[in-house]
Amino acid sequence: MRNGFAANVPLATHTTYRIGGKAKFFASVANLDELLRAMDLSEKRLILGRGSKVLVSDEGFDGVVIIMRFEGVGSRDRRLVECGEWSIGSGVKDEWLGVRGQGSGAEKLDEARKGESEFAQAGTVYAGAGVGLSALSRFYAGRGLKGLEWACGIPASLGGALKMNAGAYGGDVAGVVQSADVLRGGRVVRLLTKECGFAYRTSKFQFGDVIFGAALIAERGDESEIARLRALYGEKRAAAQPAGYCCGSVFKAAEKPAYTYIEALGLKGICIGGAQISEKHANFILNRGGAKARDVYNLIRTIKAEVFASFGVRLQEEVVYVGEF
Repeated sequence: MRNGFAANVPLATHTTYRIGGKAKFFASVANLDELLRAMDLSEKRLILGRGSKVLVSDEGFDGVVIIMRFEGVGSRDRRLVECGEWSIGSGVKDEWLGVRGQGSGAEKLDEARKGESEFAQAGTVYAGAGVGLSALSRFYAGRGLKGLEWACGIPASLGGALKMNAGAYGGDVAGVVQSADVLRGGRVVRLLTKECGFAYRTSKFQFGDVIFGAALIAERGDESEIARLRALYGEKRAAAQPAGYCCGSVFKAAEKPAYTYIEALGLKGICIGGAQISEKHANFILNRGGAKARDVYNLIRTIKAEVFASFGVRLQEEVVYVGEF
């Protein structure tokens, strides 16, 4: 379902873990009018982009799950006067370009718009929260823009990446954001970078804020160096990270990277139900087929308990729990 509203929708197909019960209400929205309607369905709300970094309970979510389809990318944003008047890609062909996830749409767009970049001239790229981070990295590279090389291959939306200040290989979202637009209490609020409170894998967006777009720094770089870094990071990611259904890294780094503690305890490869600590990278827990949320949750609890007992280190999750555990 691209856009629309439904009830009792299984969430497993909307998360990278392929795990989770049903949502009482479900909405896929592409503009602020639809977003406001969706938020009226329940006071309990879960905003999803690509569904990474979340573990949805087997019992599901007793509220409304809102999938953000704000997928426009442009050299500048439209004036945000009234919520209902702003929708990405609505009749602004010269300013808004459709980038759909990580697929061929972005690739065709890159092919069609190479050369000197209007974005670099403006100094800004404005993107909707539903744009895939990997697609945005490719979008930047296709226009000779630097700053998002580290994001190639990350299965997250821009909105989710902003919320958790996603990053890798020494880069992060905080380093490229000029401002973020959120729906707060029914009103559009624009937050400058310093107001977002970015820190390591976190931010200080208020409870209830719905991020729907952001202005990003657009700065020209050396195209060959951009291509080199993207290739290097892509190779590193492929070599280090396992294939399969997972949420990405489960734990934040502590005094050392989380995987070093897990490996030292010999926990790689252990299973609970259909969930397994990856044999390739110990900070990944995989759904090997038929895993329940409870299986993953119990593995996480096991890791945390054993790491604390052996090293006195309290690992903190990157993954967010949704529903009852």
